[in-house]
Amino acid sequence: MQGGGAPLPKNKARRSRSAELPHPVPLARAPARPYIARMSPFAFVLSLPVRAYRAVLSPWVGHSCRYQPTCSAYALEALEKHGGLRGGYLAAKRILSCHPLGGSGYDPVPEPRGKDDPHDH
Repeated sequence: MQGGGAPLPKNKARRSRSAELPHPVPLARAPARPYIARMSPFAFVLSLPVRAYRAVLSPWVGHSCRYQPTCSAYALEALEKHGGLRGGYLAAKRILSCHPLGGSGYDPVPEPRGKDDPHDH
């Protein structure tokens, strides 16, 4: 049995949401895969196994990474920031350190060295 009461009146002059907003309304949309757009071709090729792991194996393995961000997120970010060679090296170094005797905790991807970096002689 449905609740009693008068039916709701229909609004004949229904205004759309876009009518309430000033025009034009720029919509800021992030690219679907932002890390792909900024990767070199070599880095993109190196990211394919990481992306396959995230799509196929990661749901079955579970979320038990010792580090934050996860090793796969670290690898994609390193490849994006540093390119194929240095990013691949950083990703491999991180993945190889992920074992019971290795480290754990927060370990962000280092920022790339700039041309005006005092450590870059």
